[in-house]
Amino acid sequence: MKTMKKLLLIAMSIVLIAACKKEDIETNNICPKLSNSEVPTAVKAAFQEKNPGTTVIQWFDKDNFAYAAYYKENSQNRLAYFESDGEYIITVADTDNDGEFDEEWEDDDFDDFDCDDFEEEELKEIVLECLEVYLLEIEEWHLEISEEIEWLEAHLDTATCNQTELLEELEMLEEEAEEAEFEYLELTELIEFIESCNVNHEELCELFYECEEEECGCDDDCHHHDDDDDDEWEDDEDGCECHIDE
Repeated sequence: MKTMKKLLLIAMSIVLIAACKKEDIETNNICPKLSNSEVPTAVKAAFQEKNPGTTVIQWFDKDNFAYAAYYKENSQNRLAYFESDGEYIITVADTDNDGEFDEEWEDDDFDDFDCDDFEEEELKEIVLECLEVYLLEIEEWHLEISEEIEWLEAHLDTATCNQTELLEELEMLEEEAEEAEFEYLELTELIEFIESCNVNHEELCELFYECEEEECGCDDDCHHHDDDDDDEWEDDEDGCECHIDE
């Protein structure tokens, strides 16, 4: 269970870039802040056992999934994750001090991760969870852009500042909105494909590590397109054509 939670956290962090970015810590956007009294005693004790004498700058609730301790070590920002019973999960570090908690994991046992340790259904569940989190991020991204566009459109005529700059900003936001809509549609189609089509073990591993579509999952009922086959085929945007047999 610990390994599954760790893998899920990694999958989530792949798509979120980081569990809590520097600006999120400052604005409380993504990761709800917790007071010291809101953190279970077992979690606080586990942190001190692993990091003796280290002061936690801020505790966070990671999507009701884990407790995250934000602290500094050797002038680096770090986030350590714990389950509610105090069991340690993983630590990520802002290695470049740029506000990005990247994927340089401290846990040695993740280096030993092998996709063969998991059945296809387990990997499929992890990948789908990863993609669903990414889908939620895209929704939030599009909502933020839409709100900015709405505000700019409402104040454009009455603005006393440089309207040319505002128009350029509006055009840029509209392009971002289109990009978000495209990514949402593409990701939705990928999720639907994985749920309805037999994606093999190797392809699930690729999706787990990269959390993006490398190639269409064609296996068993799904086959690569044969030019001599006159049956109906559906093309995806990456040029892999799949046909689901009735």
